[in-house]
Amino acid sequence: MASALTAAAVVFSALGASAAPEPLQAGVPDPSLCKPIDFTRAFVRTLDTSPWDRFLVVSGFKPFSSMEVALSPVTYIRQPEYWEIDVLGCVRTVGMPVLTPYTATLPLGNTIGTKGIEVVGATRSVRIDVPVRKPF
Repeated sequence: MASALTAAAVVFSALGASAAPEPLQAGVPDPSLCKPIDFTRAFVRTLDTSPWDRFLVVSGFKPFSSMEVALSPVTYIRQPEYWEIDVLGCVRTVGMPVLTPYTATLPLGNTIGTKGIEVVGATRSVRIDVPVRKPF
């Protein structure tokens, strides 16, 4: 009886392991597939439009050409001085390690702290002051 239960448990776990993962919500990286990666440059680009649009632009090198880079803002209960935005590399397919340049952008919208943003990679972070009002 015990061996039949063990065999059933093995078959059940094998079936569960082969099931396809559920799709992710748009813009939400799966933490099990994503790890922090480094960046070489980060800046805020301001578009002269109405309303005043600001975008974070981050560039660097990713270790795999198949890796997707996501900019993931941290969730806060109240507005911090510098809003943390993590640079994540997400691997969904197996690929050969090839150092590949990347550029990722994120519309900042309301994800700006009272002083600006902090871009956080694997080994370094950079604070960028973002003015509240449009410069003249």
